[in-house]
Amino acid sequence: LVGSEMCIRDRRYSSFMLALPLLIGLSACSDDDQPKQEVSNNAVRFNVTVPRASKAATTTASIDHFRIFSFVNSNPYMSNVVAKRTNSAWTTTPVMYWPADDAPVNFYCISPMVGEPEGTQVPNPNIGDYENTDGRTDLLYSVTTGATVNPVGLNFRHALSKVAFNFKRKTASDQQAPLKVDVKEVVVTAINGTASFTFPDKTTSPDAEASGTWHDYKSLGDVTVFSGSTATLSDTYEALNSTGYEFAIPQVLPESKSDLSGAYVKVLCSIYDETSGVKIWPKGADDAYLYFPLSSPGASNTTSTWKIGKAYAYNITIGVPVGSGKIDFDVTVDEYPSFEDMYLE
Repeated sequence: LVGSEMCIRDRRYSSFMLALPLLIGLSACSDDDQPKQEVSNNAVRFNVTVPRASKAATTTASIDHFRIFSFVNSNPYMSNVVAKRTNSAWTTTPVMYWPADDAPVNFYCISPMVGEPEGTQVPNPNIGDYENTDGRTDLLYSVTTGATVNPVGLNFRHALSKVAFNFKRKTASDQQAPLKVDVKEVVVTAINGTASFTFPDKTTSPDAEASGTWHDYKSLGDVTVFSGSTATLSDTYEALNSTGYEFAIPQVLPESKSDLSGAYVKVLCSIYDETSGVKIWPKGADDAYLYFPLSSPGASNTTSTWKIGKAYAYNITIGVPVGSGKIDFDVTVDEYPSFEDMYLE
């Protein structure tokens, strides 16, 4: 294991990250049991909010469409309805009306519109085998139960985890000569890229605690975060992310083991003495990988789980690897013998 230091910070996307219930009754029923979709001259209107987050994530200001599934008395009411923002208003296709008998409606929403194509009738809003293909999509979900009046408040939550990998070189000191660290690739190992998502069964209001769940994980493999160029590290942390990967499926990370299996950040790099330009590491190769563990039981600077709706920033410092430490010298000079001690002939 070679590598210097790593620390991790995790945080909620914002304080509004809790979740609420869902009364999904998806059993089949006769036409007589179905709620009547009579026009009541009172179309459903929505008030949409999204928790604060970094500029890359979807926010209240940037969300522009979502898909709606609604249920009345545990029966499907409207399925796979698309809502789009027009200026400050939300319009649905088709228009959604309140039931003529004033029955409460449960709404389940997802953004962006993943899964079945627009207009396709599907029995429930849960997502089977969601593929996080490139880590660039911020997936949102919202639940509002028992709604009877306009506007229907929809508070969306982030369904994924957000990750960032920041790097800097070890700072020069009396014990450490200035270094030049060139990074060519950053890869995160043993990450699940596919899983299924189930909605919570309660309203996702800001003060609620329930949340959606992920399960049935698949496609365990490596994720490339940075490649295609060379980044020279400085004395301040910099995010290396040329591929745009920053949203991951929440999951338990496999333990980082000594045989380098499990979850690691592996960094393809070279290390030089900055003053002389002499390569310090690796020996006998242009570049080599340094490995930083992501899941080490008992270690304070790793975590075993990426949780739903939370953000994780990994701050990694690269210095001289173990076995390539600074060379120190202990200097002495022989003294000439004094003439008094010499035998002269």
